[in-house]
Amino acid sequence: MESRVFADSTTGGQPLPQYSSTSRLALDRESREYTAGGSEARTGQFVFPFDVDQGKTYQIWITEAGSPLAAKFVRKDKVNGLEVLTFQVSEKGITLLDAPKVDAGLPPTLPLVADVEATFQTEAKSGITVKLASDISYRLANPALGNPLIFRARIADTAGSVQASVEDARDVKGQLMWLGGGAALVARTNGKGGGKG
Repeated sequence: MESRVFADSTTGGQPLPQYSSTSRLALDRESREYTAGGSEARTGQFVFPFDVDQGKTYQIWITEAGSPLAAKFVRKDKVNGLEVLTFQVSEKGITLLDAPKVDAGLPPTLPLVADVEATFQTEAKSGITVKLASDISYRLANPALGNPLIFRARIADTAGSVQASVEDARDVKGQLMWLGGGAALVARTNGKGGGKG
């Protein structure tokens, strides 16, 4: 899979090429976990898998942290009428390696820690996250200066993108449910369902 990130200024709409990138990512199509073979060494989940299990903690790759972080189930919700599972990532004081610093346009030698808060509202069958909100901060790792904040990004989906994702999740869920029912029907007609001889 190829991942292209384009950044624009929120105030003037000017392109910000220093924050844009292109990567080739290798993923397992079933589990949606990173595998070897991409242009970046990533581990954990790209996104949630099919058949999300609320009893499981998922290691979701967070680019701004440069590592996978634990997404834990917190509750069931509804988003635009669609039942979703809400997972939360909450990590503080993550020591940043060089790559996320460079991606943010900061010197790699700068000693930084990250705080990450992210909420994923995900449809369970399809694994599609229909609504995402995150708040990511970088702080200078210098207790003498009070670990000052030097970078903060708050990201939230628009109402339009949430609605489009809800529709996609409903479509994929319906297709998966139909395929699952079709497999049971095929098994029954092949003599495994106890039908007549």
